[in-house]
Amino acid sequence: MSIYHVTPNRNLLSILAKGVDPAMSRGKLKVSWVCEQEQLMWAIAHISAHWQVSASNLSVLELQADGQLIRTRWRGVYQSRNVMHALTHESAENYIESYEMSLLTHTADDLPF
Repeated sequence: MSIYHVTPNRNLLSILAKGVDPAMSRGKLKVSWVCEQEQLMWAIAHISAHWQVSASNLSVLELQADGQLIRTRWRGVYQSRNVMHALTHESAENYIESYEMSLLTHTADDLPF
């Protein structure tokens, strides 16, 4: 199962070297927050607001979910106590652009003419 983690770019090199490590969490809980693809646009907006950085300063990492994910009260959003390594990564800005293009393409295909 692929899941996603959004982080400020300043964390990217460390994450690529060591993985998404719950021990590095700055929150009350020592967990990593991850989400399904359907929640990724929300996660980008949330992390951007939380850390007060623009999407151009965020990275989206696709992770392999190794081990148990902890469900939260939000559908498609999970916590993990396990280190997870990135399969791929891209800028959040590129992800948003690709997402918007897919919406435009999908809409154009649905037109009756």
